[in-house]
Amino acid sequence: MFQLITGSSGYPSTIAINKSFDFINVTQSSSYRMIGLPGQTNFAIPITGTRKTDWNAFYDNGAATSYLVEYDGTANFNFNPGNGFWLLSKNTISVNAAVNTVTLAGDNTYSIPLHSGWNIISNPFERSTNWSAVQTANSLAGNSIIFDWGGTWTNPASFIPYKGYYFNNIGGLTSLKIPYDPGGTLGKTSIDNDFQIAVDDDIKLSLRAGNEEKSKVYIGFSSESTGDFDNEDFFAPPGDFEDARIVICNNNLSTNYKSLMKDSRSEIGEGQIYNLEIKNLTGEELTFKTEGISKYQEYLVYLVDERLNNGIIISDDIEITVAANVKANNYKFLIGTQQFIEVNKGNSSIPTEFALYQNYPNPFNPVTIIRFSVPCVGARCIVSVQLKLFDLLGNEIMTLLSEEKSPGNYEVELNASSVSRQIASGVSAKGGYASGVYFYKLQAGSFIQTKKMILLR
Repeated sequence: MFQLITGSSGYPSTIAINKSFDFINVTQSSSYRMIGLPGQTNFAIPITGTRKTDWNAFYDNGAATSYLVEYDGTANFNFNPGNGFWLLSKNTISVNAAVNTVTLAGDNTYSIPLHSGWNIISNPFERSTNWSAVQTANSLAGNSIIFDWGGTWTNPASFIPYKGYYFNNIGGLTSLKIPYDPGGTLGKTSIDNDFQIAVDDDIKLSLRAGNEEKSKVYIGFSSESTGDFDNEDFFAPPGDFEDARIVICNNNLSTNYKSLMKDSRSEIGEGQIYNLEIKNLTGEELTFKTEGISKYQEYLVYLVDERLNNGIIISDDIEITVAANVKANNYKFLIGTQQFIEVNKGNSSIPTEFALYQNYPNPFNPVTIIRFSVPCVGARCIVSVQLKLFDLLGNEIMTLLSEEKSPGNYEVELNASSVSRQIASGVSAKGGYASGVYFYKLQAGSFIQTKKMILLR
């Protein structure tokens, strides 16, 4: 909310800022928000409570590694015109101050400072401006866009006050001109249209939790594309606070930064390979979904899970489960002729028989992984699978998994520090599991197998 004191030129000389920021859930990294303030500000973040308990803040220095700098109490964390920070707080952050407006240049712009790489930037004005006007004022390419974080990434067409945005300084500018728009939205977030980075012929790959889209990337083909980063490609912003993330990692780029939200190439030809990196820290299984493959029916599309060594031909109607609590899982997405797929898919394949593997590590404390394989059985190729945990006396402690599975290799994480849902003799008085020998049993159709594990506290 703003109170405007208008100068003789119609541009306000002073603004009174009265703004509060609330956060959803401080236990989740995805609740971090990027924040900036308009005006000629130079004051510290008005936080309350204890850092790392009640709040925390970071800025991005643009480096290739170790780019997130944690709050240190210095002037580096003062709000200045055009900068912004990652913030999370249990308590409401309120800003109440009267500040001068920034001084306009002769072309009615104000230049905010930039460093190389990724910058958290904010609008220095009390009114929004169209990002296309920023692109024009700085002769930016069409793929020089901003990214807004609200639990998922969007690419807004408007540059709105109070928000922080990620901007990749691809051109190595020392500053960015922001045009003042006297007709822009005043001091509030409006319904905003996203900049569209996808075109009709693109293939979309996404991670979904039910009907909610958590993250997405695009694969495109254009005669204008080169073998390197160009105007047809779009970088993906850093994903440190994402709990679910999919990016295309193109190590053939000459740029230091290799993560793409859209990778456009000149043609499919005999075939193309895309390296995907997927993260899922949501605590629940997600669905990997493809859209647009049906436009390329003359080609096969094959997905390889490099961690589990799963490989499967996919289409738009196939959804693949992504396990919970995976920090980084590498996939290969292949599109091409059948010969290209056979040559490049490696030794990945659908299992031909049921198998239950020894947990690893074993002995363990407190976390171990149990892996098993499911083949195609009968015409339906879907099997009901149960994985249960027992104590040394044969008492059932808990069901680790009970659901239908398609053919593939799977793994389940067991955390012995977690209290069982079915309290039994194996659960210690302090919570979690006591040291000792346990058994885990897999039952899938007529297949039953049991193995031993050892917990050492």
